[in-house]
Amino acid sequence: MTKLFSKPRKILAIAAHPDDLEYYIGGTLARLSQSGSEIIATVCSNGEKGGAGNNLGEIRKREQELAGKILGYKKVIFLEQPDQGLKANIHLNKKLVQLIEKVNPEVVFTFDCEKSLSFWEHSDHWAVGEATLEAIRSLRDKISTKYLYLFCSRTPDVLIDISKTVGLKIKAFCAHRSQNHFPGILKISSWYILKMTKRYRLATNYEFVESFRRIDLIYK
Repeated sequence: MTKLFSKPRKILAIAAHPDDLEYYIGGTLARLSQSGSEIIATVCSNGEKGGAGNNLGEIRKREQELAGKILGYKKVIFLEQPDQGLKANIHLNKKLVQLIEKVNPEVVFTFDCEKSLSFWEHSDHWAVGEATLEAIRSLRDKISTKYLYLFCSRTPDVLIDISKTVGLKIKAFCAHRSQNHFPGILKISSWYILKMTKRYRLATNYEFVESFRRIDLIYK
């Protein structure tokens, strides 16, 4: 078993849009919550361009709150940055520095901007991953963060068994109804999530898996 579950920890999970965390790492976050860890989810944009209709950003925020309750997040923080326009610039970096310093998490989850999977690349995802890494590096000995778990990585070295929480993962993802409103799309999305999490089944003997690249932080 990975050291991630050896004791309750303070977790900060940082993503670009509502539904990112549930889609990519929902099973792991559910396991962490069940094991007593405190999970603070941070969503940098409201995803207001992820579809049509009025007040989509507010709708997606409510969907994210519901998904967080399903998986057991303690809190969801919205940074209110522009959807499809996130940049790893001073503005985003400042917000993340303030957030990370205030939360002072032991573990941070975010996108792998250095070794990302090409078919999952999204400019907003990349920007959030880069800005998060820069924020943590700039804080150095001001925080207690020990581990980074980077998802959407092409070189994962941690494979986590989510066989007992994959149902919660799918339920939480389906809470984002504005992104799953077409006829039959919930069934298709659920099928794809199951297929995606089976990629490492032969390597681990686990039925469903989420993968990460871990960085252990050493402050001198």
